[in-house]
Amino acid sequence: MSDNPTTSGREGWYAPDDQEAFAAYTEMHEIQDALVPVLFSDAEETASTSSGVEWRRWDLGTRSVALVVNARAEDDEVDLEDVLPGATSIRDFQSCEALDATALRLGGYEVLVVEGS
Repeated sequence: MSDNPTTSGREGWYAPDDQEAFAAYTEMHEIQDALVPVLFSDAEETASTSSGVEWRRWDLGTRSVALVVNARAEDDEVDLEDVLPGATSIRDFQSCEALDATALRLGGYEVLVVEGS
């Protein structure tokens, strides 16, 4: 979730000619633009970039919003309980649809925004 994608070849997260990666990179920034009210609120921000699935979370009171990104071409798994600890309900931020499963498999370069309370 950096603003400077690396160009370390096929073994890196982004390759210079990887159209799919840069399309996902653009999609991620469009989603961040939709999150402007969250980004510029008084929320406290935390992030994790320790694995292929990276996330940023904003917490304000009992409400949390998280941007989750699979930054690799390969599918990967994420447990939303790790991203939104203590949340009793988790829903898709854009559709407001409740998510029953907390363990999700994200496709390559997939971006997801979730809300927990």
